[in-house]
Amino acid sequence: MPNKAITPPADWFQKRQETLHENREGGVIVPPLPTKEEWEAYEAVRESGITNMFSLGTVSKHSGLDKETITRIMKTYSQCKALYRPTL
Repeated sequence: MPNKAITPPADWFQKRQETLHENREGGVIVPPLPTKEEWEAYEAVRESGITNMFSLGTVSKHSGLDKETITRIMKTYSQCKALYRPTL
């Protein structure tokens, strides 16, 4: 039986484009920043010390955030910290 190519849904590329934006200075594609509320929920778990922050399931359980949002926060942590807690 020949292998069939897997084709994503027609709107996949459009949705993907909407979830990413381009950093014009470096030409790097980065995810959009999470909201302040999302970052604060993540930070509350991190500061509590109750789990390893790479345990996405546990972080999700305690923060109420989905794994995709947690990963986005981890990828943009420095930018979020500078934006949402500039004095620390």
